[in-house]
Amino acid sequence: MKSPVILKSRATAAAVAFAAIAAASLSSLPARAASSTATVNVSASVNSQCNVVTSSLTMGFGTVDVLATGSAASSPTLRVQCNKGATVGLTANNGLNASGTQKRMKNASNADVLAYSILQATGAGFSTCPGTIAAGAELAATSMDVSSLWSSAGGPRDITLCGLLETPQADASPGNYADTVVVTVTY
Repeated sequence: MKSPVILKSRATAAAVAFAAIAAASLSSLPARAASSTATVNVSASVNSQCNVVTSSLTMGFGTVDVLATGSAASSPTLRVQCNKGATVGLTANNGLNASGTQKRMKNASNADVLAYSILQATGAGFSTCPGTIAAGAELAATSMDVSSLWSSAGGPRDITLCGLLETPQADASPGNYADTVVVTVTY
C-alpha cells in the first residue's frame, strides 16, 4: 500500500506541471494595447392593445310593470384591459330585434317586443348612468371614446353599460323577452 503522503505529492506535482504548461501557452498570445468599439442600437414598437376580460354579460331588467309610467334599469360592467396610452373606443350594435336604431327584446312565445336602450355611462370612470333615455346618449355604432381610462396607467378597467327600459309599453304580452347585443372594443 502506498503512503498517502506520496499520493499527495504526485497530485501536487501534476498540478504544478499543468499550471506551467498553461502559463507557457498563454505567454505565446500577443499583448493587446489598443481597442475599438461598436454601438448596438436596440429598438421595439408598441401599439395600443386591449383585451375584453368579461366576454359575456347579463343585462336583466327583472319583472317589468308595462302599464306604469317609470323605468327599469340594469347596469352590468364590462371589464377591459389595455396598455397605458391606448386609444380605445366602445360601440354596440342594435341587437337582433331592432327597429331602426331602437333596441328591442322579443317575446320568446310570439312577436311582441319591449323597447330598451343601452346608454353611455358618464363621469371620469364611465360609471354614472343617466336616469332617463332623454338625458343620455345611446351606446351605438358611433364609437364612445374611453381612452382616458388608460391615459396614466395600463391595466383592467370597468366600464358601466347603462341599460334602461322605460314604460308604459302596454302592447307587451306576458312572457320572457330577450335580445343579444354585441359590444365591441376598438383600439
